[in-house]
Amino acid sequence: RDVWRRRHYSIRTEKTYCDWAKRFILHFNMKSRDDLCDGEKKIERYLTFLAREKDVAPSTQNQALNALVFLYKHVLKQPLDEKINAERARKRVKIPVVLTRDETKRILASMSGTHQLDQSPVNNSIRNAVRVAGVQKRVSAHTFRHSFATDLLRRGTDIRTIQSLLGHSDVKTTMIYTHTVRSRTMKEIESPLDFSDEIKKGLEGFAGGTL
Repeated sequence: RDVWRRRHYSIRTEKTYCDWAKRFILHFNMKSRDDLCDGEKKIERYLTFLAREKDVAPSTQNQALNALVFLYKHVLKQPLDEKINAERARKRVKIPVVLTRDETKRILASMSGTHQLDQSPVNNSIRNAVRVAGVQKRVSAHTFRHSFATDLLRRGTDIRTIQSLLGHSDVKTTMIYTHTVRSRTMKEIESPLDFSDEIKKGLEGFAGGTL
């Protein structure tokens, strides 16, 4: 710990790095300093283990790498001369919360003044409406936008059309909605023209915002 404090690391970073060092040592069941030899290969195997078996986020894997490199270079004074080619952790896709049409109708029915554009009063109104409607989801103004896009995609609307409606400059941003819709057969796809006028009227105002 003296090494971290001499370098003016925060207590939080010190604790985090120490925890990674302990996990690393326990993972390989190391009993002596000699077991720490061949650091590059061991670090590589451990980071790959984190990605494959623990499914950690890229930021977590990078934190472990930084902690172990610090351990070898500054605590053990063992240089790491070879490149560490660990399997990289996969970036997780953050799937937006979406509402069913029934949930949307119930929330909109419980709201007043949905035409307001100021996010704060709208979100306060939404929170109250969600509670009254008994919807057990975390809902904001953006949730209606996500739900609108998801429903269009579910009904077979082209992804480029949805991109244009939402004002996304990159279709990759719109592609996030493909994670919210299960695969459907051609018979299941409905026309976007069938979209409920009641819901459409309530949602179109939200579609003009930004993701």
